[in-house]
Amino acid sequence: SALYVKSFTIPATSLVKAIAVKPGQLSSGIVEATVKVYLPMKAQMVGKTVPGLQYKYVEAADLNTDKVIAAAATRTGITPTFTTTVKERTDKYGLVFTGYFQQDKQSMVEFFTSSDDGSLLYIDNELIVDNNGRHGMEERSGKAFLAMGWHSIKVVYYDGGGGNGLKVSYKVEGGEKKEIP
Repeated sequence: SALYVKSFTIPATSLVKAIAVKPGQLSSGIVEATVKVYLPMKAQMVGKTVPGLQYKYVEAADLNTDKVIAAAATRTGITPTFTTTVKERTDKYGLVFTGYFQQDKQSMVEFFTSSDDGSLLYIDNELIVDNNGRHGMEERSGKAFLAMGWHSIKVVYYDGGGGNGLKVSYKVEGGEKKEIP
């Protein structure tokens, strides 16, 4: 490995490992971290838009996000927000929401999903937030560096039984966290 003597640039997402070594002393343990390089995600050309999200609603006894994506829709429609109120039963259902997110200027944006059970959030078909699995209400986040303009957004959610809930939020770098309009 190269000896660290000055700062360096990482051109692509990489695993960086480090160890402290001093003659006559024990070396430290090896520490490692994945350093993610964020490249701007290009805006999409979108025709006329209208407020709301398209959704696909599914029902099944044993769900996960893959099954929700692959399943035929029980019902489809338009909803003003990411919400579970479009459900037709109290548990064992899934939703796929699709729409567009408008970014006013090129910025780093952090996206959040709070869900019970699993959820996935995609921007421009890239997984940004992985909050998958069966669990109680839990929040996870991920970041994307977005160019100014429109970006596709997709949220996949499922409830496997017990409690349920979904909240989708974002925070532009330097701004406040708020629900996605």
